[in-house]
Amino acid sequence: MSDKIFGTDGDTATMTSQFNACSFGKLTITNDYSVDISKKESAKGVVEVKINVDITTSNKGTIRNAVTQAVQAKLGRSLPGPWDHVMAAYALVNSWNSVYQKNYYKFPGVQTHEIGHNLNFAHSGGLNGATYTDHSCLMGNPLYSDDNAKMCYNPAKNFQIASEGAWYDGHTAVWNSGSTTPKLGSYKLVGIADYDNNPKNNPVVVKLESGTDTDAFIGYNRAYGVNADNKQGSNQVTIVESGQNGLGYSQSFLKAVLSEGQSYTFNNWQSSGKDLVVTVKAIVNTNPRTAEVELSFGNVAVTAQPSNAQTSQPSSKPTSLPTRKPSSSPSRMPTTPRPVTPAPTKACGDGICKAFETDQDCPADCVDLEFLTYMDNIGAKVANGTMFTVYTKRGSYQGFEDSDAGWDLIYDKNTLQNGKIVLTELSPFINGQKVNIPEGEEQSFYVYTPSNLVYRGESVNEGDVIPSKQPTPFPSTKAPVTENPTPFPSKQPVTLSPSRKPTFSPTTKQPTGAPSTLQPTTKSPTKSPVTPAPTSQPTTKSPTNTPVTPLPTSYPSNLPTPLPTTSCGDNVCEASENDTSCPSDCGNLALTTNVAGDRGAQGTMFSVEATRDVVVTSFDLYSGSSATAQVQVYTRAGSYKGYELIEDGWTLVFDKGVQQFGRSTLSGIGPLTSEVAIAAGSVQSFYIYNANTVMYTLGTTEGNRKAFDESLAFYEGVGITNKFSGNTADLYIPRVFSGVMRYRATSFTPPPSSMPNTVAPSTKSPSPAPITPAPVTPSPTTKKPTSKPVTPAPSTKQPTFKPTAPTCPNTICEPFETATTCSVDCLNVALTTAALGTSGAASAMFYVRAKRDVTITSLDFFGSTAKTALVQIYTRSGKYNGYEVKRDGWEVIFDKSVVQGKKTLTSLGALSQPVYIPAGSYQSFVVYTPNVLMYKPGTAEGSLSSQDMSLEFYEGIGLKDLFSGSYAVGVNVFSPRVFSGVVRKFYSVQQPYTEVEKWLYCKVVCVNVAAA
Repeated sequence: MSDKIFGTDGDTATMTSQFNACSFGKLTITNDYSVDISKKESAKGVVEVKINVDITTSNKGTIRNAVTQAVQAKLGRSLPGPWDHVMAAYALVNSWNSVYQKNYYKFPGVQTHEIGHNLNFAHSGGLNGATYTDHSCLMGNPLYSDDNAKMCYNPAKNFQIASEGAWYDGHTAVWNSGSTTPKLGSYKLVGIADYDNNPKNNPVVVKLESGTDTDAFIGYNRAYGVNADNKQGSNQVTIVESGQNGLGYSQSFLKAVLSEGQSYTFNNWQSSGKDLVVTVKAIVNTNPRTAEVELSFGNVAVTAQPSNAQTSQPSSKPTSLPTRKPSSSPSRMPTTPRPVTPAPTKACGDGICKAFETDQDCPADCVDLEFLTYMDNIGAKVANGTMFTVYTKRGSYQGFEDSDAGWDLIYDKNTLQNGKIVLTELSPFINGQKVNIPEGEEQSFYVYTPSNLVYRGESVNEGDVIPSKQPTPFPSTKAPVTENPTPFPSKQPVTLSPSRKPTFSPTTKQPTGAPSTLQPTTKSPTKSPVTPAPTSQPTTKSPTNTPVTPLPTSYPSNLPTPLPTTSCGDNVCEASENDTSCPSDCGNLALTTNVAGDRGAQGTMFSVEATRDVVVTSFDLYSGSSATAQVQVYTRAGSYKGYELIEDGWTLVFDKGVQQFGRSTLSGIGPLTSEVAIAAGSVQSFYIYNANTVMYTLGTTEGNRKAFDESLAFYEGVGITNKFSGNTADLYIPRVFSGVMRYRATSFTPPPSSMPNTVAPSTKSPSPAPITPAPVTPSPTTKKPTSKPVTPAPSTKQPTFKPTAPTCPNTICEPFETATTCSVDCLNVALTTAALGTSGAASAMFYVRAKRDVTITSLDFFGSTAKTALVQIYTRSGKYNGYEVKRDGWEVIFDKSVVQGKKTLTSLGALSQPVYIPAGSYQSFVVYTPNVLMYKPGTAEGSLSSQDMSLEFYEGIGLKDLFSGSYAVGVNVFSPRVFSGVVRKFYSVQQPYTEVEKWLYCKVVCVNVAAA
């Protein structure tokens, strides 16, 4: 075992060697630990334990718990302890634990797959939509061999690694078309195998930014070196689709495998009404080899015209295959789909479809071909008409003989059969669809009829190649057929359509796509905008102190004499300068708050502190996508704390439609309608709302100073999903606004009155005021002002982010608290899903969505009778849809006999494995007991049923039998149903094991388990 994991005795095909190879030396798997366990090891890096459970009958959860307890007892410490991974074959996501059964620990492909889960990788699905069938990626389970190890991950996983600043950092590219203007992008890709042989720093991954949570990723799957054992799409370009913006745990799906000259089309890209076409222009045999990929959007041509004419005559002795290109070097891809040098004309029409002929250029030879398996079958029955059904699936049928997963129905008709001797010919498949099979790929078919069909029973092995009994094709007189493209690439450079329309549904936590209809808010702001200049005729409801203009026509005599004019114009706004004395240095200043963000919501809120008198004039921001959308800016004096979710005290200072340019380009919103003055030493808060999503990054601590210059300090704030909703679940903390704050440095005019600075206005509702020399509460409503207007004198610095009263403990886990900072409020939090129901079944299935990072620790439920009975709980990432009756992908996290009460709440205690759910993610659960659990009838499956500050609970289904394989509504499946019980959880700060270090250095200990 030590040799197979670490190569301690010279094995060169190990998990250790392959992680080192795929990371090009950046990830080290080691059995050198910070503690000495040598006396406990049976071999280097291996600990052997015995457990007192029957491993032949016990479930995985019971065995895993017994192993954990045995290891902890032997080593005298809790796991994971000093180890990053414990291998004891399945793995827990983003965790320290992976489990291998039988001899799977010997297979490097299995090891790197399971440790991949520990590193936060989800599975990689294939062209058929099944979970594990992307065999261009280790997360698709392609390698089951002791000696084959040379394989890495697909483009989506590679982007995820690079996004954490790990192995391939700096070798990715992001392409965003925008939503209206056709654009073209061209890239030379190198394979992961040539990552270290890449002097021009060509990308290994290109991300196609969709403007939503689900994006596409392109890579060149070079089958060489570290990737030599690749199993699918070797030396071709692969396109993979994945969620979480490519930044986190998400199931990926292979969308296309393209050779030179082939294309793939994303229909209606970004809901623009235009198609995005990915074309492989060339696979260039240079050092390193590259794949030239062109992206065209809208009406841009996919291929260019050849630069020179094609040769008109073949060489005197034509080769059996045409030459690749004209001798005069035209462009690599001519407009015709055929090779440049045409084949001899006498080849077409000879009754043989040669390698260089197709149904397009020689329909006489290449249309209506037949491959006859046998001609001498004797039929079993005769019928005038019966049902025929034909299914197909990509790849081998093995493992899918008893499951409909991945099978596509292509024929379903009553058909007249011709009896025992004469072949029965089926009519065309449903809707004229055809099944394209790329060269070198497998396709499976399943033909069914209740009237029996005939097959041979010769003693051949399953999977043996059987030659055609009549290899001569039948020439057809039919006209050439123009095939509708299928999801599978053919040998011709046809445009491929996705097998299913890419789903670009933004998560509810951080919406990234622009709403389809952008309407300004109908709610009037509670405060009128601050006018940029005083009114000519003040009303009778004027403040005690006469308003002054922010830019007086002449400065008071008590201002210091400006410095010599030689200091003005040096691009530095000196303390003695301002926007009047030196507008070139002080009139257009900018503070960059943060880099472009990878997260976003409809709003972000933050505070700034002025170290000198300033006037804020505008903002630049990064948006969720390229579009014209409404932007609003609100402001208030002092800290925003306590006002994140209510409009009281906020003043609207900007409300316009703004042309925005997406996540990688700053968008200036233009001048504020009412500029905002901040006196030296004062704090001012801002709330920026963008219907098209405002981008930000994850912060460290709300209230931390993030950025500053000579005039302003910017502090970490919050993200907000819904404007002034009153719902604390809409807050995401801490978040750092990504953008630029524009301002000018000024000097405010002292008040023309000797009255004390703390005197409040004499009237209850002063009229709209001009920009005042200090933060004000402009134009309050008829309500009594909550605070006195700030006077021109510098104010005392306010505590910006300290709650006015202790919040821990107060029985509420505040958005800024966690189980670590306030365990009494945040460690054992319960969400009641529903009261005792009147219906019940053996199982209830549902999913939840985390509004903030949470960890599920237990569940309570109502049993139907008082007895001791088995309870099992299963979980899987995402929504359960499509897996209601299938065991695939579900992980057992509780498996015990429990004393249950009769229609009283039964508490299970701790789950054997707590379930971490990142903010914005969905997680599904199944609760099973043969004693029957209770639930309530619902209104609509998938509708929100209950929620609290951290979790949303959705209506699900009831199941008579657990994973029965039969989906029969009203018989085995009951929908909608609402699970009656309690979800117990605690609040996390962030998901564990997500630091960059996990990609660089991992300490692994292996556990060899035997039954006592």
